[in-house]
Amino acid sequence: MVILIIIIILSLVLFTLIASFYYLNKKSDTASAKKQTKSKRKDITKTISPEIEKKLKETFKGKYSNINSIKASGIGLTVHATDNKNSHKVIIKTINPDLQNEEEALDKFYKEIDAIKRLNHPNVARILEIVNNEAMHYYVTEFLEGQTLKSLLEKEGKLPEKKVVFILTQVLKAILHCHTNKIIHRDIQPANIFITQKETIKLINFGIVKILSSHYDVMKASTRTGTPLFGSPEQIQGLAITSNSDVYSLAVCAYYMLTNHFPFKNTFSALDPNNKPIDIKKHCPDLSPKITELIYTCLEHSPEKRLSSMDLWKELHFMNQ
Repeated sequence: MVILIIIIILSLVLFTLIASFYYLNKKSDTASAKKQTKSKRKDITKTISPEIEKKLKETFKGKYSNINSIKASGIGLTVHATDNKNSHKVIIKTINPDLQNEEEALDKFYKEIDAIKRLNHPNVARILEIVNNEAMHYYVTEFLEGQTLKSLLEKEGKLPEKKVVFILTQVLKAILHCHTNKIIHRDIQPANIFITQKETIKLINFGIVKILSSHYDVMKASTRTGTPLFGSPEQIQGLAITSNSDVYSLAVCAYYMLTNHFPFKNTFSALDPNNKPIDIKKHCPDLSPKITELIYTCLEHSPEKRLSSMDLWKELHFMNQ
């Protein structure tokens, strides 16, 4: 009887060892496969065909040199280069050569250019040249040395209140300039806020802006735009948006900078008008009542209940004194 029990126990142990070995091998293979798939996807998103790279270099030959860091994004390409006139670094934005003759792509590209041409502000990247010829459509902006707010937050985790108020005040200057010129940015998020080496804050990426016909115009969106985690409820749902949609997105940025968390559990939670933001004091117990109040007001579900960009700038400017 004892021998039988020992045999059963040994059999169970052996079975467990075999099962564990099989599971670990399978898990390792799955992880390896996922890693390879992810790597392939990463390569696909970063790879620019030799033909496109060659065409870019031929188009810019003589005018720009040191063509590098070619990145694809949506319909466009962003290129780092050197202006041969003055040896200054520049950024060239163009449409993917494969889409140069597509009307929809051209329309979107020139809407971006039209918006940037209207803007002349120290907190917005300067446009240096616009070129429209048969070979290629592109525009050139100043080269910014520094990092995006997204990169900074990935390193720091979260920022002190004083730093956040400074960044918000500078970004609001750019947003206010946009709104004064009847432009809604529609994609306010850390990846589109740039911090130069001299600590100047620049608003970048005007790829999905909306130009209004008047200061009181409302954009009736038929498609969802922007980045969902930072987008306003009306924007995510494809409803009419106003300049206060940008204010909401900036408030999400403020909450995220201070806490390294989003104000709602998920996008669906943010869409429910009955849901309130997660108590910011849970993450920042020492946060001042004033900045807390401003963030909550600008995160109101109804655009009409939010502060305007001008009113918010006044409040933050006073805090930044």
